[in-house]
Amino acid sequence: MAKTPPRGIQSTGDNRPVKASLWNEDSKPPAEVVKFLFNPNSFSISKTASWDTKQSQGENVPLSMFSGGGAETLTIDELLFDTYTLEPVRGRENQPPPSVRTYTDKIVKLTMVDPNLADPKSQRGRPPRVTFRWGSWTSFKAVVTSVNQRFTLFTSAGTPVRAVLSITLQEVAELGAFPRTNPSSFAQTQKVYRVSPGEMIDSVAFKFYGDAAKWRLIADYNHLDDPMHLPAGLQLSIPELN
Repeated sequence: MAKTPPRGIQSTGDNRPVKASLWNEDSKPPAEVVKFLFNPNSFSISKTASWDTKQSQGENVPLSMFSGGGAETLTIDELLFDTYTLEPVRGRENQPPPSVRTYTDKIVKLTMVDPNLADPKSQRGRPPRVTFRWGSWTSFKAVVTSVNQRFTLFTSAGTPVRAVLSITLQEVAELGAFPRTNPSSFAQTQKVYRVSPGEMIDSVAFKFYGDAAKWRLIADYNHLDDPMHLPAGLQLSIPELN
């Protein structure tokens, strides 16, 4: 009777753990690009958020306004690829092991422009979007922003057969999910507001929407270069909420 795999490791049916892999999400259907020879010991995910601050007279704490979230990044360090230890193909036991770049070059290629993904207007290509998959878990859609390769073992002919990689993926927005910035994409404005001396944009948003966090809607609609500093007398167009 087969033993139950350790908790957290999905079984393949033969007591071997599932291999992690990278997938090209811009292929139809998504296609596996490379299956890792060895699973990573760990990976890390980071997320940032940006806040703008402005000194508030008479207060101990400056006024903070959320300006936007940063993209998540997924980093895999010390990822091992080793073709020297691969089981040789039957009948080819005396042949040297294949170059480890057979695998690593597939990852590097994910940082390069794919002409098949050209923008219809600019005709400029871009690298594909990818996901990191491990068993039943799939990462956010991302682009590969960094691949660092360190080759550590070679055959007598100079062929690299072992490499340690560090890979960084950066989250990208889904197509069609970008925020609207063109005023024509909003409903027609019905209100115009004149800024009072010392007034801030978040208080204007609260006045009209009951939610100070919607200040960016006003800033984007009016194309404000510095929404943190509103000159007295400035007229703001206030768009209606959809």
